[in-house]
Amino acid sequence: MSFSIREARVSDIPDLARLHVKAFNETHCGGREYGPSFEIRERQWREAFSGSDQSWFCFVIEDEQKEPVAC
Repeated sequence: MSFSIREARVSDIPDLARLHVKAFNETHCGGREYGPSFEIRERQWREAFSGSDQSWFCFVIEDEQKEPVAC
């Protein structure tokens, strides 16, 4: 399996939020959904993208089907 890395885009926000929730729950909650919700993570990602600080960046790792698998 191969992967590609690219800069994240605003259109990636729903996928980034989903990945963020899944990773947090698997890491800190034993896979149970006790961590921050999708809505909270989506808002946080939208805030990150709306910032004017040019030092902020995010990369997305995609699988062969162009589905984001990590950020």
